[in-house]
Amino acid sequence: MRNLVVGLCFAGLISLELTACAHWPGLNTGQSGGYTNSFWNGSGTAVDQALNADRTQRAALWQQLQESPADTTELALASALLQSFPGHPGHAPGRARQNLLALMQQGDLSPAQARLAKLRLVDLQREMALQSELQERDKRLKSLIKIESDLQQVAPQ
Repeated sequence: MRNLVVGLCFAGLISLELTACAHWPGLNTGQSGGYTNSFWNGSGTAVDQALNADRTQRAALWQQLQESPADTTELALASALLQSFPGHPGHAPGRARQNLLALMQQGDLSPAQARLAKLRLVDLQREMALQSELQERDKRLKSLIKIESDLQQVAPQ
């Protein structure tokens, strides 16, 4: 339940940050050098669409970003953010974290984009810590199951 609340709070913070970012040039407006695919031409930013997309749509978004000839800060940020969201073949939280950190160090992000990147980095750190804790608990559970199984085999019936 706590993870659901945290996730909803994060989604709300991203929405607030996106209102400050406005639309990223060329991503979903159909401008030259940007995407012309109808998926990107809807309302909201590319990050909004990535957050609200299902697995198939995120996979299509990821493919579009990989095939984009433009090399802009906005596309790099969109790619890093999408890479951090699950539900597509390009999901790689560790790599997304590296890319977001690199973008922050370059200093080319607007203040609103930098805040968005910082929020996602904090959330990624939390997700990675939870994943590590989950793996540790799974390891402990398997160990306990093995001990119980061994005890049942040794105990007379």
